[in-house]
Amino acid sequence: MGKRKKHKYKESKLYWHEALDRSHIARDHFYEYVLQHPAVSNNKELSLHAEKIMETMGNFYQLVGAKYHEFESNKK
Repeated sequence: MGKRKKHKYKESKLYWHEALDRSHIARDHFYEYVLQHPAVSNNKELSLHAEKIMETMGNFYQLVGAKYHEFESNKK
């Protein structure tokens, strides 16, 4: 992947909400359009790898949610 431009980042509720939302959307998109695709769902090897990806994406979603909660708890 190429270099990404960095912009000024100030941690905020909005950024955490967006990260949580986008990780959820990405996981749903992968499930709907990749995991459920007949070429994947009917191939044992592909299906196994796709399931592992879903698990990893779910873990990432949970981690973002925990960081979001941590951020909110530290604000008080």
